[in-house]
Amino acid sequence: MGGDYQGGNAAVPNAKRVYMDADARIEADATGRGDGGRVIVWSDEVTRMQGTIWAGGGAAGGNGGFPEVSGKKQLEFTGRVDLRAPHGRRGQLLLDPEDIVIAHEPVPAAPPAPYGSSNTFPSTNPGGGTMFEPSSANAATLTDRHLNDQLATSDVLVKTSVSVDNSGSGGQITLNPDAVISWSSGSSLALDADKGITLAGRIESLGTGGVYLKARGGDITQPGTGKITTGDLVVEASDSVSLLGPNHIGTVAGTAGGEFFVKNAQSLTVGTATTFHASRSGITAGSVRVETTGTGADIDVASDVQASGGSIVLDAQGSINAPADLVTQGGSGASVTLHARGGDVRFGTI
Repeated sequence: MGGDYQGGNAAVPNAKRVYMDADARIEADATGRGDGGRVIVWSDEVTRMQGTIWAGGGAAGGNGGFPEVSGKKQLEFTGRVDLRAPHGRRGQLLLDPEDIVIAHEPVPAAPPAPYGSSNTFPSTNPGGGTMFEPSSANAATLTDRHLNDQLATSDVLVKTSVSVDNSGSGGQITLNPDAVISWSSGSSLALDADKGITLAGRIESLGTGGVYLKARGGDITQPGTGKITTGDLVVEASDSVSLLGPNHIGTVAGTAGGEFFVKNAQSLTVGTATTFHASRSGITAGSVRVETTGTGADIDVASDVQASGGSIVLDAQGSINAPADLVTQGGSGASVTLHARGGDVRFGTI
């Protein structure tokens, strides 16, 4: 509806704007045995999605489907997509505007009234009516409430890209300080930015799903107000990674062109981290710094840590156990520092 995948199929005309009413449904569920369908809701300018998409796996077997919902410049997603599969893997929802801000929205005391009846087509605006107008001129906004609801039934990939006019703008993902993304299903969340990612709020994967962060042209930055809670975290950045909040991460892995710095409030393993979107082992970066801040919190290095241009620092409140290789390639100025403030240091090859 409105175009094909990411608006890139010349054989399918792209809509300028798309509005999907709260009472509208798109159904692409599998029947019997089979995978859910592929659903695209696309526009080159503004997409306002308030309706429901069903693309679940078959009752007798099969995986959930793949919907993409995007407005290239602006996206307002307040709808619901159900991609569950009773006997298979749940599907993945792709949200991919130019920029996106994930903001906090309190859970309402009662469901909001359908929007459709208030939308009209004023004769003074022959090009469209209010239903096709964005509610603000800001970057695409996704609320934590709608994202939390979505993660209950599907994996979610939030992906940004550069501006359609190739001006070099666009591509940022921002998690506001008061936003809380929290879910307890087996779903995984991926934030994939064409430029950088700022995580000032909280991400809480309380089930078996993991978190994947990728910045293709910038930094991944988390100030002290941010927090990530997850069993597995995969992080990749073209520039630096700086995760400085009171995180509760089980296993971390990833890459960075610059420094890879992660703090954790509990014991942390550098090893193989796996999500629906990616699986990586160890840390490879320009320089690496891993710290635990909780009382007695250990650092275990189960997969290799490599610093291509600087030093490696492991600073634990408890013990350090590093049977994997610790490798620096920064010349005479590079070093490896292992500081166990409350226990022993055990290491293999440096």
